[in-house]
Amino acid sequence: MALQGVQMPSIAGVYGVKDFREDLRPDGGLGKLAQMAMNLYQLKSNQAQQKEMQDAAQQFQIAEKEKERKLYAQQQADAKAAEEAQKLATWKKDANYVSSLDYDKNNDASMVQTQNNIRKVIEDGLAAGKSQEELAPLYQRLNGIQSDRNILGQTVAKNNTVKDIQATIAEGAIDTAMGDIADAVGAGIIDQHDADKLMVRLNEKKGQLEKQAFQDKQMKYNWNRQLKKDAESDKKPRLQIKKGKS
Repeated sequence: MALQGVQMPSIAGVYGVKDFREDLRPDGGLGKLAQMAMNLYQLKSNQAQQKEMQDAAQQFQIAEKEKERKLYAQQQADAKAAEEAQKLATWKKDANYVSSLDYDKNNDASMVQTQNNIRKVIEDGLAAGKSQEELAPLYQRLNGIQSDRNILGQTVAKNNTVKDIQATIAEGAIDTAMGDIADAVGAGIIDQHDADKLMVRLNEKKGQLEKQAFQDKQMKYNWNRQLKKDAESDKKPRLQIKKGKS
């Protein structure tokens, strides 16, 4: 039981141990040290929190930029896909158009223009990655037009050759015309049927020339005969009629 009014020694004093109560006071040495430690801990804690927040903000910014990058890439991919789809639709439309396009088989310029249109569509198809199999109908169309051009070329060449030979026949150059006919048949420009028709015209002209030559010869003969006859007549003495005396 503690005695009132009597100061009891502290345990630290009894056992010779230093009394730290003063130091442990808030304004004491240990108190200040503890406060410094607390402040340092708080500072470190604040710095750690600040760094954590900065790292989080940085990671957030990186994540946002990545999202933006992916979104932009997707938008670009979608735009390119839409553009390619539009190009493909346009190409199909052009391919269908040139595949059914009419042309004048008697006009080489018309056929050349149609071929050029088809070649342009083929080039666009190759650029778009179309296979040879997919482009086969266009190649067939192109070859078909070329076949028509070849036929027209042969027809034009034949017609021109026939006209030239006919003109030669009309001028009366029979031997030249016969040589031209043989050359044209040999070159495949005209066939035997064409040659036969030309020979009919040639023989008709030859007959006309021979007839004309005969007539000219006969006329010349008759003319010379008449001249000779007239000359002989002039040499005969003419009977003179004497006039009577009056």
